[in-house]
Amino acid sequence: MTISAAASDLPSIEPLGDAALTVVFGRQASPDNSARALGFAKLLSRHREHDAILGSITEWAPAFCSVTVWFDPLSTDRQALIARLQVLADQGTRLESEGQEWLIPVCFDPRHAPDLNFLAQSCGLDTREVVALMTETTFTVRMLGFLPGFPYMDGLSPVLSQPRLKTPRKTVPARSIAVAGEQCAAYPWESPGGWHLLGRTPVPLFSLDRPERPALLVPGDRVRWRAIAAEEYETLEARYARPGWSLQEFLPDGQTPGSSISTTKPALLSDISPSIPDRRAATPQGSLPATTAAAGLLEIIDPAWAASIQDQGRAGYRALGIPLSGALDPSRQAAANALAGNTPQAATLEMLGGGPTLAVRQGPVRCALAGAGTLVRTSATGLTCTLPAWRGIVLHAGDTLQVRLDDSQPAYLALSGGIQSEPVLDSRATYGRARLGGLAGEPLRAGHRLPCAALTTDDARSDLQALPLAAPPSEKRHEHALLTLRVIAGPQDHHFTEQARTRFCTETYTVSRDADRMGLRLEGPEIKHGEQGADIVTDGITPGAIQVPANGQPIILLADAQTTGGYAKIATVIQADLPLLARLAPGSTVAFRYVDASEALAALQACTAAAAGWQASLRKMPSAGALQTDALAHIDYSFR
Repeated sequence: MTISAAASDLPSIEPLGDAALTVVFGRQASPDNSARALGFAKLLSRHREHDAILGSITEWAPAFCSVTVWFDPLSTDRQALIARLQVLADQGTRLESEGQEWLIPVCFDPRHAPDLNFLAQSCGLDTREVVALMTETTFTVRMLGFLPGFPYMDGLSPVLSQPRLKTPRKTVPARSIAVAGEQCAAYPWESPGGWHLLGRTPVPLFSLDRPERPALLVPGDRVRWRAIAAEEYETLEARYARPGWSLQEFLPDGQTPGSSISTTKPALLSDISPSIPDRRAATPQGSLPATTAAAGLLEIIDPAWAASIQDQGRAGYRALGIPLSGALDPSRQAAANALAGNTPQAATLEMLGGGPTLAVRQGPVRCALAGAGTLVRTSATGLTCTLPAWRGIVLHAGDTLQVRLDDSQPAYLALSGGIQSEPVLDSRATYGRARLGGLAGEPLRAGHRLPCAALTTDDARSDLQALPLAAPPSEKRHEHALLTLRVIAGPQDHHFTEQARTRFCTETYTVSRDADRMGLRLEGPEIKHGEQGADIVTDGITPGAIQVPANGQPIILLADAQTTGGYAKIATVIQADLPLLARLAPGSTVAFRYVDASEALAALQACTAAAAGWQASLRKMPSAGALQTDALAHIDYSFR
């Protein structure tokens, strides 16, 4: 690894909403631009702890020829930060990293290469020539992004260069080898994708079972593909699904089985990321103190549909391609935690479109529901009571709790102390595609147990949230059929015609049924690209970013959004309006209105102040001091 400084063209700093900036070093992927991006990230790592302005940065992640920087807009002087970033970018520091060489098996059989014939025909080749070009090339990993451990590589033969698919696939099989533009990539996980699929490897590309190297391929690595037949692929896929194999199997000829595997990944990421090495062992925010036993326990009887454990997200790991994740509606989740007496960061149960049934195995515990619905508690003696949302309730061992939701918007069930599942990379948030967080990353099912904190006798007597409460102010912001979302233009609004930019903020769009935790697809008037087209050199993405692929239909990205993307982004929804995205059901109509950073900050400050005022009102409620624990079990909470 070498660091050098040299003069360079002036980089640009482009807005990615009101809580992120992208520092761009070039418009084309090249080894030089990649070295400049990594060098800039190295400077951030070196100066952040000793620079008050840079200290407001929460995370950054390099891409091919850019670095995306995230910050807290409430505590950051945006203009001062932009000026400081410009000074660092102008230094032209470069970081070169020489990684490991790999020879990785890939099956190019049509069963694993659905786009091989199409790409061959488009390039005027036959499939054997395409495979030969793929296996004779040495690719270099330049960045990780999109998904955990997703490597972007250059070196693709110009003969094979093709634009991304006009409409991205909804599902790409895990471990697919793909090309787009002048780049090659490998999908570690099943996911959506817009690249051309030319083969598939049986080798796991990301695993937390390899803590020293969770991502197999990292920046600086050099990769060659070895063609294998379908029969060998099946044999190896079964073998690599079990323990007992070594990464040394993928060293090229000439390197002995005893050769050590480079630890470039941790060394490099400690240079370019603020969080990878120093937060891995940290206790997640919202956890119980180390001296507190998680003595409360609820068991899932009926998990309902699309329920998952979520907290405020897995910040700090986007340099590894790991998405933020966390609650789709952070304002509702914070409200649920406040009602349960938790910190905002505590893990909760997020529910979409249906409520679970849970049995209390150990208690007493307090729970609270934020969202449209009711809680129905049945005591061990058969007494049933109903509690509307925005209240809390104390549950005892033997009680059963049923959550009934009125709509498909996200609702949150908070438990005292937060759900104490095993943290993964500083967070309990479930990221299903990579099986991270939650309960071993699995979908919740009957029999799963949710540990939390048991209440003391005094806490159980103070069932303050049993009294009627008003919903927080954030619940009153979506009362009209048409929702207007405030956005900040860019970072690639110049990729669209002037007419398209005008249409974007004057027409309305309908939310399609094709939506998940990654994003919302909209349907409406086509947003046409200019001469530069829909594709860009892959760069950073943040929740709220609005991508427009070649079909001209916008996609608003949500909590599980990929960390990087290659479609032009016309605008980004501001932080104050992000919670509203999760409340958009299929068929909802939206419009967009451009604002600047100062208006976005004022909106966020107003939302934050309103939420703080509502939470303060909880602490001013009269005490239920005279109530006894046994009596609480028989209160009628329905307020008929």
